[in-house]
Amino acid sequence: EDGIRDRSPSRGLGDVYKRQLSDLDRAITLQPSLALAYLLRGMAYRGLGDHDRAIDDFQVVLSLGDDPVMQQEAELQLIEMGVPLMDGTS
Repeated sequence: EDGIRDRSPSRGLGDVYKRQLSDLDRAITLQPSLALAYLLRGMAYRGLGDHDRAIDDFQVVLSLGDDPVMQQEAELQLIEMGVPLMDGTS
């Protein structure tokens, strides 16, 4: 049974998310106002089950307010996670 679990797709995705985090951390360090990097990092954290960090990153996307498409995606991610939005939507 352990061998089956080791080959599961979710394990592979976790490795992908972890590799992405390193690149996205670097991108954010170089360009702290890059909403796309926060959005993607939030999705990676969510995929890893780190919901607190995911929420923080999605809220940064909303606070940057420079791209309506990314803001909408961040809002959808938060709603799916059950996080109430500032306007009362949940």
